[in-house]
Order: sequence, then structure tokens, then C-alpha cells
Amino acid sequence: ALASVVKERAGVEPEVQVSDDGILFRLPGADAEFPEDLLTALTPEQTRERVLAGLTDSALFGALFRQNAQRALLLPGFRRGRRTPFWLQRLRSKDLLSVSRGFPDFPVMLETFRDCLEDAMDMPGLMNVLESLQAGNISVGRHEAAAPSPVARSLNFAFEAWYMYQWDAPKAERSIQQLGLDRSELAALMRDPAFAGTLKPEAFDEVSGHVAHTAPGMRARSATELAQLLEDLGDLTSEEIAARADGDYKEWLSKLQEEHRAQKIALTGGDAWVASAHADEYKAVAAISASAGPSDREALRNVLRRLLGRSAAMTEAQIAERYGLPARLLDEELEAMAADDELAWGYFTADAGDREWAVRQNLERIQARTLSILRSEIRPSSPLRYQSELLRLQRLSPAHRASGADGLKTVLHEMRGVALSPAEWTSRTLPARVSGFTVGMLGQLLATGDFIPVLVESGSDGDLVSFVPRGEGAQWLSKASMQRISGEDDALSGIASEVLEFLRSEGSARSADIRAAFPDPKLSEVRSALSQLVKSGVVTTDSWVAFAAALTQPSAASSPTATVQHAPASLNRSSARGRTIARRQAGRRMRELTSSLPDDAAWFPSGRFSVLGLEPDSSSLPGARAEALLRRHGIVTRQVLAMESSGWDWAPIVNALSLMELRGDVRRGYFVVGLPGVQFALPETVERLREPLRGGTDDLVVVSAADFAYVLDQRLLDAAGIESGLVNGLSRIPPNHLVFSGDEPVLRSEGNGERLRVSADASGQLVLSAVRSLRDHLVPATGSVGNRMSVVSWGGEDVIGSGGESVLEEAGFRRDYPAMTFDAVQARALSSR
Repeated sequence: ALASVVKERAGVEPEVQVSDDGILFRLPGADAEFPEDLLTALTPEQTRERVLAGLTDSALFGALFRQNAQRALLLPGFRRGRRTPFWLQRLRSKDLLSVSRGFPDFPVMLETFRDCLEDAMDMPGLMNVLESLQAGNISVGRHEAAAPSPVARSLNFAFEAWYMYQWDAPKAERSIQQLGLDRSELAALMRDPAFAGTLKPEAFDEVSGHVAHTAPGMRARSATELAQLLEDLGDLTSEEIAARADGDYKEWLSKLQEEHRAQKIALTGGDAWVASAHADEYKAVAAISASAGPSDREALRNVLRRLLGRSAAMTEAQIAERYGLPARLLDEELEAMAADDELAWGYFTADAGDREWAVRQNLERIQARTLSILRSEIRPSSPLRYQSELLRLQRLSPAHRASGADGLKTVLHEMRGVALSPAEWTSRTLPARVSGFTVGMLGQLLATGDFIPVLVESGSDGDLVSFVPRGEGAQWLSKASMQRISGEDDALSGIASEVLEFLRSEGSARSADIRAAFPDPKLSEVRSALSQLVKSGVVTTDSWVAFAAALTQPSAASSPTATVQHAPASLNRSSARGRTIARRQAGRRMRELTSSLPDDAAWFPSGRFSVLGLEPDSSSLPGARAEALLRRHGIVTRQVLAMESSGWDWAPIVNALSLMELRGDVRRGYFVVGLPGVQFALPETVERLREPLRGGTDDLVVVSAADFAYVLDQRLLDAAGIESGLVNGLSRIPPNHLVFSGDEPVLRSEGNGERLRVSADASGQLVLSAVRSLRDHLVPATGSVGNRMSVVSWGGEDVIGSGGESVLEEAGFRRDYPAMTFDAVQARALSSR
């Protein structure tokens, strides 16, 4: 009611802040005085009419009407054992309210009016106050103060909250809060050097180009326009005029000089051109001294208005150098202009060492442009941008890849809880993240005992293995994995049960000790028993070769029921060829047994303390897992757990993330377009997603479509509206790969390089670099004979005769009709010649 009266009297829409202490009105941009008779002129009857007129359309009335209608059983409640959704309750309540408006005496309407006027709004109390004002029992006074009173300060708190809680918001949102101020508040804020650089440099450049007339479309195109430029901008040197003219400015200056419309004068900073109408002012400024008279000071003010009007911000030193002004005089004039609300001073640019001066109108334009830029930055990022950030976090980017044994240890530490198949670990995941990775490097790390391989799942789809740090298994293994490790498997064969009891009694035993402890069973039976124990998850080893061999299905030669693989019947075993085949088969069986049971491999139960460690605290366990997910992915959703196959429960993790959000450690919001479910992100990840990313030939990233770091599935692409021929429809299988440059895909590979597609926007050099990166990824330099890459199709066409043939030739491929082939061994031989 009060706001409507203020709007009628002042002519502007007031900003209103209401609390239990009072009402605060702000009239931004209003020329009229605040109506002092606001309360005395408002009678109780008028107030009641104004309140009732707008009450039925308010959210308060709608909410209370819905509650009353629900209590009166006018809205359908439970149906078939299920509650009515809240949105449906609101819709039905809104329909009932629209009908009830025609019946003012409807009991539910009357009860809702009573609830609003008496319980929620205390209308009787307001009526008493207004009646006392009308009777003169309460007087109304006016008081103007430089600072708000204690009561008004609490009302103004919401306006100042952006400053008090500035670090509780991400950088872009925080900047918007800082810049969403009026001109005077912004100028006061910028006087703190800590806020230097809050305004965007892009906004400075854009506004400066417009006010200085250096931007395209703002330059002079004729002598007349150049004369107007000198009139508006003041003194300009020849170089400054050249930057503001599209044409022969020298001819224009000659013409203006002949017409006595412009003339050249000497200033301390050099000769400059000025409009003839302003020449006397500049001459007076050039000859000014510390004891300048009123006329000289007025001329100085006019000169400063033109100079600062065409600049985004300038320091006093820059102004004094241009005109040779005394520092004290210049400071006095600038302060006087600031007092008259013409100028504002502060630390506007990021590298501002001294205070800078700017015209308030220009500062307002810079502020508005900065807000526009910041609003665009807080929009959800594209999935492609998140994909590039995820490749960096997962160390697939060449600039962030680990190297050597220490790098492998770091990567395994970062991937605690991740469960993958042995082939995925050694052929795709670890080689993509660790430069120079070899299986022997992994074996050496496991031999130290710092990490232990544990089978977490075994089924028809394959075996999943997780590497747990020593003594931390209980923290990173799922409940199902822990039950497998600590439980008894009744399906174990007799020899397997005996071997398990032996290992539990010994704690740990090497392969040689196990063979010596069980001399009667054949070596193949001992191998099968260990394989059964490893697949059950109850036994593990410190040898990756032995662990991986135990997970493979035993061959017929090593099976207890078939110890001999016969040669073909057509071969006579007494013949030389038959004896040779038999020796080879026996040698192969012996090598298989030896590789699966190396003498130095130590076997031990997975439930040992050295593997599982202490039982973690149930209150801290979800937080540790949530932090690990955040470090790996930057943004955590429920989908992340399915991608990693960790088997962790989502409910305790999301609760831990919510607590981390309350502490300010993570952010919850909508950070990536199309990413399903609630999104929790690290603050630094949110900031990096908003930074522009530029790709190049030096930082190309090759990622397998089956890698869990690749998130661009078809559902995510459709939700984000991305239609990229390189990404859409790419199956998530190991032979398919993508090459990224920044956040843009450059090259698509299917079938381990058989079919290639390139981005239409990529340059030839970028495509060539992408092909080489893919080649080096698929065909390592240490490849053996037969390790090659053959390209059959380029952009859906036969590669021979296509535009990609020359690119492949330059990348080291040769014609091998109907394909282009790269052979690692042959390439090394040619390069060594």
C-alpha cells in the first residue's frame, strides 16, 4: 500500500525492503523529493482498500487459501495409497480460487482473508497506528543523516550483504554482486585497491573504443566529422587523429586550418590539434601556474572534461605529463570535479598502481558492460568444455601426464576405488595417463607393497580389479567387495580350501613354498586352486603377472581333467614332426605354469590387515570418497559412480557433499548443460570451466571412447543440443578414439584407425598433428613386428584418392591398397638410415 502511494507521488517504482523493524524505500534515479506526508495522508480506510485490492493476487493469499482448502477437504488428497504431487495441489487450488473469487462470502475465502490480515499481516495493529497518526497522537518527523540509524542499518543489511559474504560465492557470481551497485556505491567500492581488476578489461577496451572514437564505425570519414571530433574530444596529436580517421586526415586538417576551424598548438606533451573555438582554453592551460585564477581554473576544468571523457580511466601522472600541470593544482581541480559528481576516482584497472580518474558516465557504461560479460560467464558450460577439463584432471592431456614409477604411483593414488578389467588397466587406462608405462613398471610398484590388486567383481561380463593403497582397502572397497573378501566360499574345491587354510595360517607364502607344501597335487592343480581363490576375491598377490594369469581361464593343458593336448591323429608321434610338436606343447605348458606361479610371487589372503587396515569411521568415510571423486572428476553426479564401477553407495556420498557445501568446500548448482542429476563441483573447477580455452597443435589429447574419462554419450549431447559429426553416434568401445584440441574434437577414429573423420573447421596443420598423435597412441614406438595402423576410410570415402591421402603420407603412412598403412618397425628402420 505504501509503495503504491510512493509510486504515485514520486513517479518511479520504489525498491522496498521489509523486515520486523520497519520498511526501507529506495528511489533510484528519481528527481522528485520523497513524500514526507506519506503516512499522514494515508487514511486507515484507504490503506485497507489498497491492501484488499492486491491481496488476492499475492503469493501469501494463494498459499493460505491452499492450506485452508486442504483442511476443508475441498482438494483431493490421497489416491490409491499415493500422495498428490505438490504441483498438482497448487494447480487445483488455483482453479478453486479462480471460482471462489465470485463468492466473497465463501467461508474458505473469509478464513483466508482473516489469516492474511490478522495472523500474517497484523492489520488491526496497522489500523491503530494510522488512526493515531490521523488524531495527532503519533507525530512524524524527518531526519537526514550521513549514515543509517541502527534501525535503518538492519534494513540496509541485505543491500550490504554482498560485501560481508563476498567469499561465499564463486568468482563470477561474486563479481556480479559487487558490480550490481549504483554509481556512487561502485565508485566507493573501487577506492579499495583490493578490488582493482573487478571491472573486465574487455569492457574497458570496448567502452574506450566508443568514447575515444577509435572503434570501427566511430571514426571520422570527412573533414566535417573530424571538426566535430576535435570539438568533442579536445586536443589530439597527429597520431591520435590517424587512429580516429578513415581517410586522408592530413588533407582534412589543412582544409580545417584554412577555414579557421582547427589550429595546431604547443603543449608540454607535444604539438596537438584543437578546435579553434577551444584554442584559448588550451593556451591558458599551457601557461597555467600554481596560482591560477578563476578563469584559468574554468578553462582547466573544460580541458579535463574533454580528456577524461574520451578515456576509460587515467592517473594524475598521465594528465600532468600531457599538460605540464602542477600536481597540487591538478589534484584540487580533480577533487572539486569529484565533489560535483562529475568524476570518480579509484583503482579501476588490474595493474593500477596509483589512483585513477574516470568520468562517471563512462564508469557506468564499463560497469554495465562488465555485468553483461559476467552474466554470460555464469551460464552452464558446454559438455565439450567439461570434457576438456576432465581430460586435464584425469591426466590424459600431454601437459599433465605423469611419468615414471613416481607418476604411476600418483595416478593409482588418484584412482582409488576405480574398478576396471585387467586389460583396461594395462592397455588403455594407465598407458594413457603415465608416459612410458609398461607392465613391468606396474609389477615393480606392486612388489614394493605400496599398492595391492584386489578382485572386486567377477562375472560373465568379466573381472573388475581395483588397486588399493596398503592398509586402506576397507576405505576404498565397496560393501559387496568387503563381503566377498571376508566371507567363506563353500564352492571352493578341496585343494583350493587347503591352499586357503595354508595361506591363512602362514599369513603369506611365496609360490615356491606353496608348491613345496603341496607336493602330491600336480602343479596344474595348484595353479587352478590359486586361480579359483583369486577369482573368489579371498586371495591376492604382489605380482601383477601372477595375478593377471590367475584371472585367465585355465587352458585345457592346465586343467586337472585334461593334462594332455594330443597332436592331430594324422601325425605319427614316433615321427620327427610329431616329437617336435609334443616338445613344443610341453614347453608351452611349462611356460604357462611358470608365468602363473613365479617363484618370487607372494600370495596372501585379501582380508589381511595389511590390505584392509582399520575399519574406517562411518562418519568420515563418505567424505573421503566424495573428496576422491571431486579430485578425479571436478564435478560429481550419481552417474560418476556407474562410470567407475566402484560399487559405492550414492546416498552417504551425496550427504557428505551437502555438508561440504555448507562448509563452503564445494558448490552445488547447474554447471554443465545436460549433465544429469544434482551437480557438486569444486570452486576451482567452476572457475576453470568459465575461462576460455584455446587449443593448438601442442596440446592434442587422444582419448578412447571406452575410457571412463570420456563422458560425451548421446543423451548428454542431445540435452546440450550439440550436433557434431565427430562426436554424435560414436560407440563407447575400445577401438574408437577421439582427438581433442582444447574443447573441440578434431579427429574421430573408429576400428583402431580404420575409419577417420576430421573436423571441417580444423586447419591442415592441426589435422596433420592430430593424425600423428593418434598414430603414436595406437602404434607405440616400442611396437613389435605386426604392430601397425591401417586407414581404409577418410571422411566416409576410400582413403586412396581422398583428401586425406596426402595428409597420411606426410604423417609417415604408405600405400597398401586399399589402405594407407603405418608400420612401427618399418618406420623406425627408415628413420635410422
